[in-house]
Amino acid sequence: MSKLKGVVGMVTRKQLKQEARQELSGNWWTAIKVMIIPYLLLAVVLTIIGIATFATLKANWTAGISEGATMHHSHGTGGSSGASIIANLFLIGVQFTFLDWLRQHQAPLHPVRSGLQVFTGKHFFSVLIIFIVRNIFIFLWSLLLVIPGIIKGYSYSQAFFIYKDIKDRGESDKYSYLDYITLSRKLMDGHKMEFFVLQLSFIGWDLLGMFTLGIGYLWISPYKQMTFVNYYRHLTSEQ
Repeated sequence: MSKLKGVVGMVTRKQLKQEARQELSGNWWTAIKVMIIPYLLLAVVLTIIGIATFATLKANWTAGISEGATMHHSHGTGGSSGASIIANLFLIGVQFTFLDWLRQHQAPLHPVRSGLQVFTGKHFFSVLIIFIVRNIFIFLWSLLLVIPGIIKGYSYSQAFFIYKDIKDRGESDKYSYLDYITLSRKLMDGHKMEFFVLQLSFIGWDLLGMFTLGIGYLWISPYKQMTFVNYYRHLTSEQ
């Protein structure tokens, strides 16, 4: 349980960020390489989805098919959902890399490969199932009202880190996919607002990233993700 508002144990948001910057100091290019390939691949996927959607719309318009609008909507919705899943899997791979980095205090020797680690036989199926189950729960809570869905999103936010820790210990056969979500919910009891405020504290950096036409995010994104991963590291050290 936090002893002061806005801290993890006795570690403040300022300290979480300072530790993240210390790990990144002298290794910014490595951190960028961890993230840039996944983001470039995601951009390619989004471009392909956009081209496919446009081609479908054009074909329907040319053929004069009355159901064309419905077909286009279906393709667009499916493409957006697929892109969202891929984007999240990329991000989880980046976070796994940063978690190892923080714990070992050593930048990855193969940053590109490390950033794509979720797309390996070791993690892919499990991470995908956890992602789907978690999102189903969040969706069901959102049917009540938007706010409960958001709250549960924070409750389940650490499920992938918990899975990785258990997997690395070789104990994943003792846990079900639901267990990771339940453990995250328990871990985040009393910490959801704390994590929300930590994320909100980067709003100034996000504005700077937009003002630089996205270029600033080459440095801002690793900084943010390293800080969020560091939050989990300190949160679990309390348990």
